[in-house]
Amino acid sequence: MGHRDDWSFDFQKNPPLEFVKDTFQRAVAEAYTQREREVLAAALSLGERAHDGQFRADGSPYIIHPIRTGLLAIRLANAPTAELIVGCLLHDILEDTWVTENEIERTFGRTASGYVVGVTRYRVGLESPELRFQRKHDKWKEIMSSSWEIRMIKTSDFCDNVISWKFIDPRSNGYRKIPRWLKEAQEIYLPLAKETNKEAARLLEDEISAYLGRGFDPDEWTVA
Repeated sequence: MGHRDDWSFDFQKNPPLEFVKDTFQRAVAEAYTQREREVLAAALSLGERAHDGQFRADGSPYIIHPIRTGLLAIRLANAPTAELIVGCLLHDILEDTWVTENEIERTFGRTASGYVVGVTRYRVGLESPELRFQRKHDKWKEIMSSSWEIRMIKTSDFCDNVISWKFIDPRSNGYRKIPRWLKEAQEIYLPLAKETNKEAARLLEDEISAYLGRGFDPDEWTVA
């Protein structure tokens, strides 16, 4: 699995942002050139600015998720390019912030921009859970036929999402969405991982099994 070297990170824990950033910086220091590290630092800086004020369902700053996605790609893949890691860091930026496709291409080049565009699912107004589920299926079909790099970015994204559900407070609204997310994991995330990276597929299988073992029922997905 990818680069191991001297950095380590327990993805089953939810440490503070500064710890996650420090781990990312150590990971890229071992795997990329000085110029590539500068590009990745610029992508992280843009992600921090764009996602400022946004939070995950567990209450943590949203930027933690793109950074963890990048760390997972470094951990799971075989020497992923810097452009792929830029794609991880910015994978939600077009969907959720003011940043444009043109800005990403101007700053990071056509390859990295293409990765970000390739994993982006633009929302169309307010979506019911049923419509959201169907549109995610449609995007999944598109990604399944995309390049390995796009599939790897999305697979890393999915892996961190599934791992991170366990950080959500059971009293929160997000916790009630886990059955729907679990159904998406079974029908979308896992098939993609199996086509992309064996280690990621094993990780998702273990995570899905653990949630099922805790009593979450994916057939109750319409409750949230």
